[in-house]
Amino acid sequence: MGHVTVSVNGRKYRMSCDDGAEQRVSELADHVEGIVQEIKGGFRLVQEDRLFLMAALVLADQLGEVREELQRTLAQICNLRSFQAADNNASYIPSRDVARVVEASSARLQALEQRFAPTGTEG
Repeated sequence: MGHVTVSVNGRKYRMSCDDGAEQRVSELADHVEGIVQEIKGGFRLVQEDRLFLMAALVLADQLGEVREELQRTLAQICNLRSFQAADNNASYIPSRDVARVVEASSARLQALEQRFAPTGTEG
């Protein structure tokens, strides 16, 4: 079992994790720290439990948006596959149409990734 010490809102927390996951846990803590600091703004005193709840809600919202985007992408892929299966020759859907869907999905996912990237935690 691995261990890592992370810092969020000026407090250190010793965390257990799977062996080899220490770097990932540190990165996740840095992401949470960025959200916490963004929520806090310039205020020094904010109730920590309230602050962490708000950070959890921000993360849950981000996760929900990513899930919705994934569902839209999967629906597009399923539609293309069912359309292709309906074609007796299975040659109607040009590869450029599939590539267009993949490129559009990739662009949307990259935009979400940039939107949800940790802020203010670069060290």
